[in-house]
Amino acid sequence: RLLSNLLVCTKPNCPRLDWQATEPLLRDTLTLAAHATTRTNLEIEIHADDTVPRLWCDAAQIKQVLLNLILNAVEAMPDGGTLRITVAAEREGEVAASDRLAVSDTGVGIEPGIRSRLFDPFFTTSEEGTGLGLAIVHAIVEGHRGRVEVDSTVGRGSTFTIVLPENSQ
Repeated sequence: RLLSNLLVCTKPNCPRLDWQATEPLLRDTLTLAAHATTRTNLEIEIHADDTVPRLWCDAAQIKQVLLNLILNAVEAMPDGGTLRITVAAEREGEVAASDRLAVSDTGVGIEPGIRSRLFDPFFTTSEEGTGLGLAIVHAIVEGHRGRVEVDSTVGRGSTFTIVLPENSQ
């Protein structure tokens, strides 16, 4: 598994982009994360903008991205809290320029001194992690010509936002 993750991190498969229905993609990802999200004191909120019924992406790869972010968010809330998944369009006038998928938690937050290393392979603050999860997230999102934005406040939580361009065929 470690070798497979490392290969994805260093050279993810070229994404097979197509229009994917947003709601089933989110539902399937939450099903995959069910083992981690069923603990007590964890509230899950989903806010999906009706203007984003579909995403231009590789569904399997974006599920992997969301799963990694969800598992990290749950880990950041050892005493419970709120996990929020938000999907919205970023517009330029009347046209959607990109879609934004955000995974937020009300957890411990990220120390400013380590933010620059978040996407480095093998960097982890977790006792059980390999340090490849966020590196894989970054590689997959870059493969989609997107970007990852991070906003975090120590003691209040973090938000990882995946910005995916609209159909860029």
